[in-house]
Amino acid sequence: MSDPEIELKDSIFRFLRVEKKFINASNVFENLLENRFIRNHYKFSEMFCKERYLNRHGIRHALKSTLYALRLFDILDDQKSLKTSFEFGFYCYSGLCNFLSDQTCTVILASTFCHDVYKYFEESHNQPAALIAHEIKGDLEKVYPEKSDEFIPVIERCIWNHGGKKPATCVEEAIVILADGANCAKDRLLGNFSEEEIMQNDKKPIEYFSCQDIEKVQVLRGENIPVNVNFFINGKAAWHQISRFNERLKNSKLSNYVEIFVYFNDIPTPILRDSYMDSG
Repeated sequence: MSDPEIELKDSIFRFLRVEKKFINASNVFENLLENRFIRNHYKFSEMFCKERYLNRHGIRHALKSTLYALRLFDILDDQKSLKTSFEFGFYCYSGLCNFLSDQTCTVILASTFCHDVYKYFEESHNQPAALIAHEIKGDLEKVYPEKSDEFIPVIERCIWNHGGKKPATCVEEAIVILADGANCAKDRLLGNFSEEEIMQNDKKPIEYFSCQDIEKVQVLRGENIPVNVNFFINGKAAWHQISRFNERLKNSKLSNYVEIFVYFNDIPTPILRDSYMDSG
């Protein structure tokens, strides 16, 4: 029986080392995987979620979200018009730097992989994004001794707004928002609990039931629009996650570059980019 975590790691390394030859980003990812702080915190989050009938927020969620982020980055990297879509330009949050593709990939990878490190920890109530960025700075410095200080404010911003509650200020942030939102299929569930167990123990049971009704999510290169995000659903509760993804898309400022398709009984239905889907 295959191990999903190993498969996800292999897919990420294959993208970084073989497809893109981003050796620096690959080395940073290797450092993050070996970071004891990250491993321990994600292990706690997984245990916490399982005890409380919540969806995954551990290492597997981090890896799957990272793979989605890399796919989005790969497709959007050659969209030159994105340079005028954000206040501070394409590869830049602070306005003081101009990242190359390998460096941008590093920022997106680190931000997505670490975005939930402080989930469910009391000390995260202050500034979790800053705390995470501080903890991983050493992993960045080993590979980018002269660039890590420029990465940190971008990573902080990406982690702070990974839920997409605020409009994105750079492409890196937008990609993290969408990658986290796309990771909402049934493999996000931590167990096959009964409806009674979920209703009695989960404060937001719709999160469980909506993921349960999504068979899979694909992030693919589109024909007319650069990115297609395909939701394969088998129940009505799935629309909760799709609606939330659509809201994230609005705040990502990438609505002109991403198209949502919903597959029910293998029949694709495009979701209008201007719709809010709150009419049912």
